[in-house]
Amino acid sequence: KYFQKSNFFIHGSAIMLKNRLILLIGKSGRGKTTISYKAAYNGFKVLSDEMVLIDYRENTFFAQGTPFGKISDGPLLGEIDCIMILKQSSENCFKSISAVQAFSYAWSDSYYRGRKISLQRKKEVFNNMFNLFSTKKCYEMEFRNDFDQWDELIELCDKQ
Repeated sequence: KYFQKSNFFIHGSAIMLKNRLILLIGKSGRGKTTISYKAAYNGFKVLSDEMVLIDYRENTFFAQGTPFGKISDGPLLGEIDCIMILKQSSENCFKSISAVQAFSYAWSDSYYRGRKISLQRKKEVFNNMFNLFSTKKCYEMEFRNDFDQWDELIELCDKQ
């Protein structure tokens, strides 16, 4: 099945760095497309730069590319390794943050939060999204426009 109750969309980007899938969360203007273009330029796969379908099955969270946005290498699917909350800055750095901090940020920008959808569906998405953030390592990723620290990103995901 393509769409199940456990699936939900997240406002974010997903990139495949070697064999690691990184979910990048950011409100509009935070750098999802910038990082996605840089990743594509460096030969990495981009699932989407704007909206990603999250699929939970067999106790694992997967990200699937969507056509929403400017960049996509097609309907790729991969297991999520880590989550980055984006913040453009004058320096490149990564800071570990709690699941609650990361979830709160993502939920505040969620498609489901302000829409007229059933309370049951909103609860399902809320719980599934919280479980995603609770099971993955979360970071705040500050980056400059000249970001090129792909190996460091991969290493952070390996520390799970």
